[in-house]
Amino acid sequence: MKSICRVFLFAIVSLSFTAYSQLTQIRVACIGNSITQGGTETWPHAASVILGSHYNVINYGVGGTTMLKKGDLPYWNQTQFYEAQDFNPHIIFISLGTNDSKPQNWQYGSEFYSNYIDFVNTFRKNGRKPQIYVCFPPPAFIDNFGITDSIIHNQIIPLIDSVRRVENVLLINWNQLMDTMAAYCDDGIHPIRGYGIMGGWAADSVLNSPAGFIRTFNASPQKYEQGDSVILYWETSHSSQVTLNGVPVNGTDSMIVYPTGTVPYTLIAHGEFFADTSTLTLEYLSPGTVKSLTANPRVLERDAGDSSLVQWTTSKGSTAKFENISVPANFSVYVSPVSTTTYTLVANGNQVDTAQIIIPVLDAELINRTLYQPVKAYSSMRGAPPENVVDGDTATYWMSSETQTGQWIYVDLGKTRSIDRVVLHWGSRYGVTYFLQSVDTLGRIKNIYTTTAGDGNVDDIQGLNAAGRLVRLLCNARNVSDSGYVLKEFEVYTPAHSVGVQEPPPSLPVEFSLSQNFPNPFNPTTTINFALSTRSAVRIEIFDVLGRKIIELVNGELDAGNHTTQWKADVCSGLYFYRMEAFPTNKPSVSFTQTKAMLVLK
Repeated sequence: MKSICRVFLFAIVSLSFTAYSQLTQIRVACIGNSITQGGTETWPHAASVILGSHYNVINYGVGGTTMLKKGDLPYWNQTQFYEAQDFNPHIIFISLGTNDSKPQNWQYGSEFYSNYIDFVNTFRKNGRKPQIYVCFPPPAFIDNFGITDSIIHNQIIPLIDSVRRVENVLLINWNQLMDTMAAYCDDGIHPIRGYGIMGGWAADSVLNSPAGFIRTFNASPQKYEQGDSVILYWETSHSSQVTLNGVPVNGTDSMIVYPTGTVPYTLIAHGEFFADTSTLTLEYLSPGTVKSLTANPRVLERDAGDSSLVQWTTSKGSTAKFENISVPANFSVYVSPVSTTTYTLVANGNQVDTAQIIIPVLDAELINRTLYQPVKAYSSMRGAPPENVVDGDTATYWMSSETQTGQWIYVDLGKTRSIDRVVLHWGSRYGVTYFLQSVDTLGRIKNIYTTTAGDGNVDDIQGLNAAGRLVRLLCNARNVSDSGYVLKEFEVYTPAHSVGVQEPPPSLPVEFSLSQNFPNPFNPTTTINFALSTRSAVRIEIFDVLGRKIIELVNGELDAGNHTTQWKADVCSGLYFYRMEAFPTNKPSVSFTQTKAMLVLK
């Protein structure tokens, strides 16, 4: 970016965009034991009240936990440990160590320092650079619950101080600050009546933290296209000296930039004792980039007359061809292949980008009806969500929570279907006793299979002769007791030539509708179905991409019911549109109009 642009932009930004950066909440994670977890009042809550809405303060305290990995209740094993990482905090308070002083835990005290170093660096993985406060544990005014003040004061605090120096993090000295607060701790350990004071100290440490920390540095959007502007916004700790790509800027501010190409922006904050650097690289999607190409559904049933909606988006300034036919740069079209087909999209601009999508056409009994369908489970472990059982990949899996005994997981088939076969791909922790159940649209549950002798690996259950909208797996016993169930894939198959279980259609349509032509793409003839709920004057016309009328297929009054018309396309390959207009004869002021796209491919 040229220097003359910088001068102009920085001149106006301080007036117009500072408020924008303030909309970015600063995430604060408070990690600790029962002193942090608290009860009706907690020090994280008190700090949150003082800091205000610009800060999102979350209490991740868990009573009884230790920093030691070999302690009787390691914080490392708690759900809150993983939730705090997923929170991706800008600021972290680590207030552990009190329970480590218990004799059964401190026998592993030689590992406390290395465990603490590992804990700090866990939150620095993947390039993250949060502002971290380590906290000296409060005094134990009474050696209660096995907690020993002499170990806290003489051994644990010096080790935490070593972590502070080696890892260059900040400190809250609860031990010194609370030295005279014995009256606030009825049990000698928990400062129940002092949480408000602790929260005030924590908030003050945030608001008056040393200069040189970058709290946040973001761009919106991070991927930009031709002609787009981008907003950069940042916040640093108080009194930081800050530069952006070498140009001095305010410590908390925002600006609009108009980059060209893939451009890095580097923010540097300096203070007396600390310095921080953060770099954003904005990705440029030049004209001629395919941004997305999707199909829904992804698999079609042979001889069922189904269609798949293919949608695509390309970058600004692109022109596009779908199956070598010029189409709008961002568009969608229904396709009705009679066999497995690969469709190709080409985007042209400053570059040429090509994307392809395969739509398999299979016999009904070969289609896994759960693939990419909605799925829910009673519980799941971090990193093993229920969506993994419908991704078609046996390398991923769902794992239920080991703390729960009865577990269920169900998949929504999208509509009521016949259910002939279920295939379960188990992991090393599998169901010994489990039920398969169908659930209809009214929520009625029916057992369709039961076993008390599951042996893991792959259970291929056939001949179920059932029907339902949902299929649920209910597990009551597993082969081991030390962890949850592990399921890699949950597949459901229907009988041959079964597209669904439906009620008999009414004798007359209940509404006007225009169906997608079939087949599509086509050469040379295609069929268009439409429905009328009452006798109407109907007109169906076909247009090219320039809006010129090619032919009129229908023009006249038709009775209520389902109707069909065909078009034999004596035209060039390309994208065309067909439009239906219907005017009920009993209510001429009411009309129905709908337009759909189709492809002629010669």
